[in-house]
Amino acid sequence: MLNNVNPKGRTTKLDSVEDQFKGQDDLEDKVEKMQWTLNSIEKLMERNDDLEDMMMTLKEETKAMMTPLNTKIEKLKGELVVYEVAVEKGVLRSTPRRKMVVFKSKVFKGKMYMKGVNNFLWGMEQYFHAVDIEDDVTKQKLRKLRAKGFTKAMTEMESFVELDLRKDM
Repeated sequence: MLNNVNPKGRTTKLDSVEDQFKGQDDLEDKVEKMQWTLNSIEKLMERNDDLEDMMMTLKEETKAMMTPLNTKIEKLKGELVVYEVAVEKGVLRSTPRRKMVVFKSKVFKGKMYMKGVNNFLWGMEQYFHAVDIEDDVTKQKLRKLRAKGFTKAMTEMESFVELDLRKDM
């Protein structure tokens, strides 16, 4: 039966065996590719597991570091509040306050007005230095109080000068 020849000169049984071998070779190639793919997936899954373990370790380490830092921050916030209150009340003065006399001009002249203002501001800076006030906000508050008094005094002086000039006429 192996000798049955078809019109093209081939035997039908041999053709069918060759076709089966080709099919088997194709299947073996596909199995090899599938096995390679499965191996790759397995390696990737192992790597993913390793990365997840590393991430969990890093999270735990971060939490362990953050707990003392948060505690320290809260402690420092509390200390800051205490220091702010102490500074506002003037408790932290290292040197006793010195009194400084700021002279006021006795005679007002229109041309001397700017010089008087400059002298007043210079005197204020000397006062701040003498009482160890370095805080700009405190300086500003004191300037407002002193400037109001200075302005009132200058206005009164102007009034007196005008009255004095009227008497002379």
